[in-house]
Amino acid sequence: AFFSILKHCTSLTTAPELPATTLTRYCYSRMFEACSSLTQAPVLPATTLASTCYSGMFSNCSSLTQAPELPATTLAYGCYGSMFAYCSSLTQAPALPATTLKDYDRCYSSMFYNCTSLTQAPELPATTL
Repeated sequence: AFFSILKHCTSLTTAPELPATTLTRYCYSRMFEACSSLTQAPVLPATTLASTCYSGMFSNCSSLTQAPELPATTLAYGCYGSMFAYCSSLTQAPALPATTLKDYDRCYSSMFYNCTSLTQAPELPATTL
């Protein structure tokens, strides 16, 4: 639906509101990729995730310092894959409260890859695969 819609918007500093609570496959994938001035992520209230829905959403957002809360407790294939990859200013990872990983392959794959300012890894709860 919104796949790569704002990709490379280098002057964007604040993201628009994203009120959806049920996501579809690829819906927000790479939405803000390489938005290098983005400092504030939107609230992400979705609790029903689909395959790769948030994949690469904030990848290479070099000014993003804080990740949004991720309230979903059931994850889908690749849903958070590379979500914050190359976010070099990200200092704190969000809590990852998911307890059920459906089609668990790659749910968290490279989620924080090359986040060079991250000082603490996210706490992972016990999960059901």
